[in-house]
Amino acid sequence: MRFGCTGLSRDAYSPERSQRGSSIMKTRYSVVSARLWAVLLVAAGFEVAGAPQDPEHLTITRVGVTQGCATLEFVSPDLSGRHQLEESSDLRVWRPIPIARFQQGAGNELCTTLVGLTAETTFFRIVQVERPAVDPPAYVNLQIDAELDDHQGIRNMIDELVRRGLTATIFVTADYANRNAFYISQVVDRGFEIAMHGFYTGEQLASMTYEEQRDLLRRALLALEGCRPCGTYRPIVGFRPQYFSQNEDTFRVLNELGIVYNSGFKVGDLYLPGYQWEAMPYRPPGRGFHALPITTVPVGGKLVYLCDIACANVLQWTPEQWRDGLMQGLEQTLETRQPLVLLLHGYFSGDLQTHGYWQPFLDFLDAAQGKVTFVQSGQLVDLAKPNAE
Repeated sequence: MRFGCTGLSRDAYSPERSQRGSSIMKTRYSVVSARLWAVLLVAAGFEVAGAPQDPEHLTITRVGVTQGCATLEFVSPDLSGRHQLEESSDLRVWRPIPIARFQQGAGNELCTTLVGLTAETTFFRIVQVERPAVDPPAYVNLQIDAELDDHQGIRNMIDELVRRGLTATIFVTADYANRNAFYISQVVDRGFEIAMHGFYTGEQLASMTYEEQRDLLRRALLALEGCRPCGTYRPIVGFRPQYFSQNEDTFRVLNELGIVYNSGFKVGDLYLPGYQWEAMPYRPPGRGFHALPITTVPVGGKLVYLCDIACANVLQWTPEQWRDGLMQGLEQTLETRQPLVLLLHGYFSGDLQTHGYWQPFLDFLDAAQGKVTFVQSGQLVDLAKPNAE
């Protein structure tokens, strides 16, 4: 089906008529209304015809919408600048979607696809902003879980990173730390960050009372911090819940424990209100911690978060598909300059024989080295603080 253009032309809503005098409002742009989308999304697949091309301004030529996915095609008068997709619910306050990517077609035609569309957003626009003289760094944060009876897998991954001169954050359960205290101390001595991944594998914090969560996480933190009198103490500032299970009681406990960042979120899929598309760590007002989201990539009209066991066990990805997902995440980061945060497991990706995910891990490191900067989770949060506060 085809519908008349729902876009607002420059004459209908222009920078000159806006009460906001910001520089970005004075940039060439085109606005598309999405108010009709929430109603029509039930019809799987339709197109919105665009307005006639304007040689002096960005012109949206087609909007294709399916369930939770929107594709915007447009013509830009200038490809030398940087294009940015933004969203709004009222045409007054605009929020950038920093993970949006743009593909060039014939001539000055460009296309961007947004996956994870919700009814919260009612308007989109494309803006053109000046390209920085030097691209900002592209960061990669490897989060590797140490849990269960993993002995060799985590060692394989850490040894490989040390050999390459790279770093990561190791998320450790308290019961694993209690059984492998000496090795965890060695990991710290080799320059890796240790973060808390609950007390034991499989715990569901969201099913517990506030008192139960406080007791469990407090004991987990004590186990990971080590012994001050013995000289093995190390501060623990990061956390990710098992299976992303958490609630407001969890947030309250994390604040009481002085946790600096919580990585129990996914870009565009699992987020705090108002931060759906944020890939950099962010600290919402009233929260004591920064949210550090795991990276997602669009696959088949859905967002997939880049976690090895989730992709293998839930999506049934082959090693080749996992490699493609990692490379897609890398390409996304290099284009958008938004961080790539990967969730890996020593007992899975570090297994050299069983699952086949070891070689994709090596291939990713080969492709990323020299193009990105590897940072620990805490370092990434520190880099984002000037923007997040």
